[in-house]
Amino acid sequence: MVRDLDVVERQLEMGMVKTITTGNILNYVELLFSPNIKSQYYFNQGKNLIQHCVKDCDLGVEGYNCNINKRVLRDVIINLNTLYNQLEDDPEDTVKGDKCL
Repeated sequence: MVRDLDVVERQLEMGMVKTITTGNILNYVELLFSPNIKSQYYFNQGKNLIQHCVKDCDLGVEGYNCNINKRVLRDVIINLNTLYNQLEDDPEDTVKGDKCL
């Protein structure tokens, strides 16, 4: 019966991002890569790290799990930003004001 209560889980479509916040604090981010693979990021306040996990939704088996410190996360964000800025705009996807740092 608990599985029936997880309505948000079944509403995600590929490429969608789900976040959980408490006030101004972002606690959790999840990205659905495919119908059965999701990537999750969780702020572990006690360890001052971001916990990253990639798992199979159907089997519930973790395929990858690691902790990311601030320096590594910074490097990932900078490089993803560089990749983002290399993409050409698609007129159908462009939103007014859509610009990365």
